[in-house]
Amino acid sequence: MNNIQETSNDEQKLSDALSLLLKFWIKPCIVSEGTIKAIDEDKLTCDVEYEGGSIYSNVPLETEINSKASVIGIPKVGTSCVMTFRDHTFQSRQLLKCHEYEKYYIKIGNATLDILDDKFTFNGGENHGLVKILALVSNIQTRETRINAIVSSLTSLASACTSAGGTPLTGTVLGGLITTAISSIITPIPATAQSDLENTNILH
Repeated sequence: MNNIQETSNDEQKLSDALSLLLKFWIKPCIVSEGTIKAIDEDKLTCDVEYEGGSIYSNVPLETEINSKASVIGIPKVGTSCVMTFRDHTFQSRQLLKCHEYEKYYIKIGNATLDILDDKFTFNGGENHGLVKILALVSNIQTRETRINAIVSSLTSLASACTSAGGTPLTGTVLGGLITTAISSIITPIPATAQSDLENTNILH
């Protein structure tokens, strides 16, 4: 009986020793749920309302305050979140995940992408919006149709003049031929504005 008890004690000691060893090598953390109450985009921190109504201020959105990480999400105020306390230290707080985000900033090397509401901005957006391809094609086709109509009208005018033979064309007759020839192309084409062809929701 004593041998069995001694064996049990040895197993407990071994288990305790392994637990201490794991705690030494693996840093524990506390994870809890909360609600985003405020955002400081300059410092890249937020205030989180913890269970019970306590407020934890200056919680880093990334691993550190003022951290310029490759991917930074700006949560929506009022959204639910998960926060951790690293090493069981309440001074070492960090936001882990949020339900909803208002903005995202992504930077890989020299390439950047900012996502704000329904707008995407690549590399600062200095080249303005992407082209609306369907609007551009329609615009080009309208002008192609008009150019072809002008060619056809000029061909008809030349043919009418040729049919007159050596008869001098008076102003009235010539004017009538010209009017007939260009009757299908006298309607002006509206001028194209940048806004007609630019998708301002995607800047590059």
